[in-house]
Amino acid sequence: MKRIALLLVCALVPWVPGCDRPTPVAPEGSTLTVTANPARIEIAGSSAITVLARKLDGTPVNEGTEITLSTNLGTIEDLVRTNAGGIAKATLTGDGRIGTATVQAFSGAAGEAMIDVQIGALAAFMELTAQPSVIPREGGTSTITATAIDSEGSPITGANITFSSEIGQLESGGQVVQADSNGQASDVVTVERSDLASLIDSFFLVTATTSGDAGPIEESIEIDVGGTPVSMSFQATPTTIAQTGGSIGLFALVRDGLGDPLPGVFVNFLTDIGSLDSGGSQILTDAIGEARDTLSATESDLTAFGGTTFTVRAQAAGIGGNVLEQTSTIRIQTGVPRASFTVVEVEDACESFNFTSTSTGNAPLTCEWDLDDGDTRTTNCGGTESKTYAQTGSKTIQLRVKNALDPIGDLATQTITVPHSNGPACQ
Repeated sequence: MKRIALLLVCALVPWVPGCDRPTPVAPEGSTLTVTANPARIEIAGSSAITVLARKLDGTPVNEGTEITLSTNLGTIEDLVRTNAGGIAKATLTGDGRIGTATVQAFSGAAGEAMIDVQIGALAAFMELTAQPSVIPREGGTSTITATAIDSEGSPITGANITFSSEIGQLESGGQVVQADSNGQASDVVTVERSDLASLIDSFFLVTATTSGDAGPIEESIEIDVGGTPVSMSFQATPTTIAQTGGSIGLFALVRDGLGDPLPGVFVNFLTDIGSLDSGGSQILTDAIGEARDTLSATESDLTAFGGTTFTVRAQAAGIGGNVLEQTSTIRIQTGVPRASFTVVEVEDACESFNFTSTSTGNAPLTCEWDLDDGDTRTTNCGGTESKTYAQTGSKTIQLRVKNALDPIGDLATQTITVPHSNGPACQ
């Protein structure tokens, strides 16, 4: 009786275990149609997959026909069977990954059928931040955070984000980083000092890429290289020097990629003539990014040079081995006053002397005389000053000559001797 019953069951339901007949599959000429409800699910959501199998004449395939299913994303039953109406059902469940799941259905000689289900939202845009946004010139790390946002302005949980960097190493190794419940994915870039040597600009880019509604979305953020000289200001004061020589102060200010003053940078000052207080050695910028030196040039330096202008420079090692250099032109003042005068003793009964300026320089010249005994006079140079002395002895005569090029002026000094007192005729 059991045998008869089994045969009867196998005749009616051939796929029951114990039946000898092969499992039925769709016959030649059959077609499969796949639908999904819904066609978009959350990353951990599910979609009902329905497969409708029809024979060539449009009637349902036999009940129990096996349908093989597969998907490239998420999970789904490997095998389902049709009911009496030729319908088989399965469930596609998200596995935490975002993307398009392509569900494929196969059965015997029937043609393949497939349908796409979007798992998780795709980004409409992405925001990037870097903390810190500056890498020291000695190297360091920065944490890059990408936030994927959908078209409704909501963060996308589980978004697949890939990071890349122009230099350095990424903690992810370039592998996909999945966004958290806030739609954020982070990676850490580590940069060595040797990495920075290859840079031409004062920054490098870190880029994040994710899938978007209209294709891949890519955003980049600049990481500045702090502590690396990027710009330098240079000033020489004054920018003129008298032909008799003088001193000029040199000032350099070094800034980093953010425009902030940069301490601890070596600066070299250079000059065509004269000598520097530094002796040409490197000078470190101070706590506010400044370096200073003094140029001194003598009259013989300027005479030997022979020109009317010369150049002073400041140099510092910039990013990527580039040299930052600024220059200033110094003009030699050839019309500065040079004080000199002659002294002539008057041959009469009185002890009188005539003083005449022989000074040179661009006119107008001003002569400031000090004829001793408290006698001071200021005149336009060119005339003769006379003085009668009532007392014998040595007298110190000084002449200071000024003009617009040198308001301090040049000083000439001579000593004369008054041999005897004035006679009655000079009283």
